[in-house]
Amino acid sequence: MGVTDTVHLLIVILYVTGGLILLVTAYIIYIRKYRKRGRMEMLNNIVFTTSRYDVYFSKTQFLLELPKACDVELDLLDEKENPVRKIIQKNMESGQHIIPFDPAEFANGIYFLSLKAAHSSVLRKITIENK
Repeated sequence: MGVTDTVHLLIVILYVTGGLILLVTAYIIYIRKYRKRGRMEMLNNIVFTTSRYDVYFSKTQFLLELPKACDVELDLLDEKENPVRKIIQKNMESGQHIIPFDPAEFANGIYFLSLKAAHSSVLRKITIENK
């Protein structure tokens, strides 16, 4: 084996080693980035849709989309996150569900909607302005 062959072998070894280092680094970055996202996707599998501005003064509906059947609990909380009323508490099938909501029953102010379903929870701020 001559000097030229040895140099070529070293260059190949360096290229392969560099390629492996790049692959391992890319995999580590991918795992760190998407492992967190995977947890968020687990939460985001449940879609809870309210109005765009979350200000209510007349009867409305919320849309809840569930990927699988689960126990669902939707509570209205006051500004200090104390329970005001349980809007819904039952086992719901997978799919879309419409939940009616009448803000006329409550005083004006800032409230929170607390949704708990399938080991997930969502807290959404809303404002009730009865005219």
